[in-house]
Amino acid sequence: MLREISEDVRVALKDRLRDIRHTVRCHRHDAHPSAGSSRGERMLLPRPPIAAREFDVLLGHAVSAFDDAMTLAEKFAPVDRPAPDGVPRVRRLGDYFAGTDEAGARAFRRDLYYLARQILSRRGVGSARIHEAGFAAVHAAMKTRRAPLIAALSADLDRPTRVSAASAACAALLVELLDHQPLGIDSVELPAGEIHKLEVLCLTPLVLACGFATVDPDLQMEPDLMELASYAAEARLDRILAAAASPNGEEQLASLFAVLLTHLP
Repeated sequence: MLREISEDVRVALKDRLRDIRHTVRCHRHDAHPSAGSSRGERMLLPRPPIAAREFDVLLGHAVSAFDDAMTLAEKFAPVDRPAPDGVPRVRRLGDYFAGTDEAGARAFRRDLYYLARQILSRRGVGSARIHEAGFAAVHAAMKTRRAPLIAALSADLDRPTRVSAASAACAALLVELLDHQPLGIDSVELPAGEIHKLEVLCLTPLVLACGFATVDPDLQMEPDLMELASYAAEARLDRILAAAASPNGEEQLASLFAVLLTHLP
């Protein structure tokens, strides 16, 4: 049935199902708002009738059982999705945006979704709501608003020129990702400044990995590429944050990425 509906509808449907799963987790019996409060705090809360309390407990345990079953099922679709032999986990930017083929958009959306899940999981951010539709919107924005940058990637370039073109495209991609916020980190309980910092820390490795693969296509098959990109983002985080906040942020990001793409890996 899913194959009979449009790609946009499938993406939206999957995102809504993920949101439902997130809501289910919030209603577990051991995730009740009063579960982590102290005894004194609970004594100040109005106590519902006995029947309502019993129903609430019963419902919470039922939700927990359902969530545990879903968690067990997710072991068959792990966060670190293994790529089939001969298929890269991160591709060149030109492969994602070349032509009008829907395959590039689909690969971009899926690759970045699973890689973002991997990064957030490793950083212990389990409450974020990642949306594939957000990555689809970023892809569309890059195709329409950044067409000259994308076109510059398709030519047969020498390495210095390829680094320059890739760094400019990576800077634009990070700006679009930050604008569309596909990670849903705003749902994490952190101060606004910390949320932005975490978002940059998680999105920059995705951009850098695409940049590395664009400059050196052989790196597409490198299993440690995302780890390298994560280390590079952490080491330059303060400079990336400062560049993104500046009036000519995209230009400064491009200059910073050009240094990283030239000397790493």
